[in-house]
Amino acid sequence: MNGAFVARTRGNLAAAMVDSAGKGLVSRRPGLSGNVDMRFPGSGAATLDVDAMTLAIASRDAGPLAAGSATLSEAVALVAAQIPGQLTMAELDAGAGAPPHYDIDILLPQGALARLKVDTATRQIAWREPAIVANRTFAGERRPD
Repeated sequence: MNGAFVARTRGNLAAAMVDSAGKGLVSRRPGLSGNVDMRFPGSGAATLDVDAMTLAIASRDAGPLAAGSATLSEAVALVAAQIPGQLTMAELDAGAGAPPHYDIDILLPQGALARLKVDTATRQIAWREPAIVANRTFAGERRPD
């Protein structure tokens, strides 16, 4: 995600995160897609998948979930009951045609990051790829203890 992308969209960048698993839009180099939150004057906010090579954009808007779907707080509680550690990230992901699920990251007591997902319909917990990130870096900075 660079200045060219922000200039092209004519919005204000609110948040950006490289998707190291290469999910979202497929790029020619795995791991170079990103999740971007933009704010647009007069029209609100948008969450997008962006291919870092081509700057192709796809919406990550999940729309309304089906009745009876797990809430984000329910998904976090399910994971917390199974995986000891500190919650570092939890968000709804329905981009790139995937069924709606919650991506949840837990900082484990040993310092590694566990990357899980919870299906909104079945509440089943599964591992994301990579499942465990051995170091504690995020955006080039060490996570606080």
